[in-house]
Amino acid sequence: MNPHLIAIRPTIEQRVTEAVSQQAFYNRGTLPPFRLPIAARMMVDGLLHGIDSNTIDSPQIGTQGKSLYEQGFGLPTLLASQSAAVLVFAEHASTEIALDAIQVAGRFFEALISGFVQAEKDDIKHQQTEMERAYLHTVAEEQEQARQLRDVVRELSTPIVPIYEGILVLPLVGAINDQRANEINEQLLEAIVQYQAEHVIIDITGVLVMDTNTTNLLLMTARAVSLLGSQVILVGISPEVAQMVISIGSNLHDMKTLSNLQAGLAYALAENGLSVQPISELEIEGGV
Repeated sequence: MNPHLIAIRPTIEQRVTEAVSQQAFYNRGTLPPFRLPIAARMMVDGLLHGIDSNTIDSPQIGTQGKSLYEQGFGLPTLLASQSAAVLVFAEHASTEIALDAIQVAGRFFEALISGFVQAEKDDIKHQQTEMERAYLHTVAEEQEQARQLRDVVRELSTPIVPIYEGILVLPLVGAINDQRANEINEQLLEAIVQYQAEHVIIDITGVLVMDTNTTNLLLMTARAVSLLGSQVILVGISPEVAQMVISIGSNLHDMKTLSNLQAGLAYALAENGLSVQPISELEIEGGV
C-alpha cells in the first residue's frame, strides 16, 4: 500500500471511529457499542484499498453496506463517516496524497450507502409484507370469531329442543325479522328431518309484539312444516298478542293454538297416544 496512505491510516481510523461513536444515537438498538470500532476499521480498510488500487468494486462494497445495515447502523452514521474520511484527505492533500483520492472516497461511500439503502428498502418491504400478512391473519381470525359468535347467537336465539320422541319445542323470544325468520325455518326444518318430528310446539310467550309481518312469518313456518308431514302447535299467546292478531285481521286457523306450553305438550302426547300422569297413579295402576 502507498506509504502515505499507511501514514494517515491511524488518523482516518480515529476520525471515522469518532464520527461513528458520535452518531450512535441514530443506530438501531440491535447494534452493541463494541461493534463501532470494528465497523470503522472495516470501512477504512475498504476505503484505503480502493484508493490504493484506484478501483471500486461496487457490488462487494454494496454487500458491506448491507452488512452495516443488518448490524444496526443508521444512515447518518455512514454519512458522518464519509465526511470525516474526506476531511482527512483534504487536510493531507499534496503531491503525495492525490486529490483524486477524494473522488475515489466519494465513489466508495456511494457504493457503501447504496448497498445500505437497498438493504433498508428490502427490510421495509419485508416488514410491510409481514404486517400485511399479520393483518390479513388477524382479520381472518376476527371474521371467524364473528362467524362463530353469530352461530352461537343464532343457536341461542332459536333453541330447538326435542322433548320426546317425535315432539320438538321451539321457544321464541324478542322480535322476529326476515333474517331471523329464515334462520328459524332453516333450523326447524333440519331438526324435523333429523328427529323425525310429527309435532312442533312453537312457544311465543316471549314475543311481545305480534304484527302483520311476524304473523305472516309464523304462517310461512307452519306451511313449510306441514310440507314435511308435521303439525305446528302454537302456544303462549298472551291477551295483548291475541288482540294484536285480531286487530290486524290475521288468520291463525292453519295452526293449532293452545294457551301454554303445558297444554301444547299434553296435546302432542295425546296425538301420539300418550299422556302425563302422576307417579302415584302409575303405582296404583301397577298394583304397587
